[in-house]
Amino acid sequence: MNLPDVKYKSKVDWWIHLTFGLLVILNIWMIVIAPFSLGVDAIPVLIIGGLILTPCNILTVPMWLNTYYLFGKEGLKVRSGFFAKELIEYDRIISICETRNPLSTSTAISLDRMEITYRYKRGNFTDTVVVSPKDKESFTQELLKRNENVEVLDKKPLTRGMKMLLVVTAILSVIALAATAVMTIVGN
Repeated sequence: MNLPDVKYKSKVDWWIHLTFGLLVILNIWMIVIAPFSLGVDAIPVLIIGGLILTPCNILTVPMWLNTYYLFGKEGLKVRSGFFAKELIEYDRIISICETRNPLSTSTAISLDRMEITYRYKRGNFTDTVVVSPKDKESFTQELLKRNENVEVLDKKPLTRGMKMLLVVTAILSVIALAATAVMTIVGN
């Protein structure tokens, strides 16, 4: 099998663009603009905010802008940011299915996801990787070209508990972001 390399960029949800974009803008504002417009009294708060947001942005912006999945000669390469790099040989992949599970740690930056189950190199243990290619159908077909034994499973539904947890997490995130913005602007 001598297929050419095929790269799939990750789908990115609008709220991820909004959240990361606002964090970058807030970080730049805290470091560049706010010290001159808010005065000397706000500088300690701005320094603390900058010390928190700058490392967060350094770690998350590459994930936001550079998450992709590459079908290469050795296997499926999954790349997300600085740290998430994984190579899964095609013959180890067992199945693929759509999922919207927000709780899975993943290299997917969209809730429109696919879960790939694969065997470890040794033993009978399995693991999963969650991806979010822009074109899921083409991604699945490309995987099947490289391993026709991969089982395409039905979509995994979100349970009611997961939906509730997602809503609560979203609400708490918005409250935390709003509180941080207000504290930064007020300076207390």
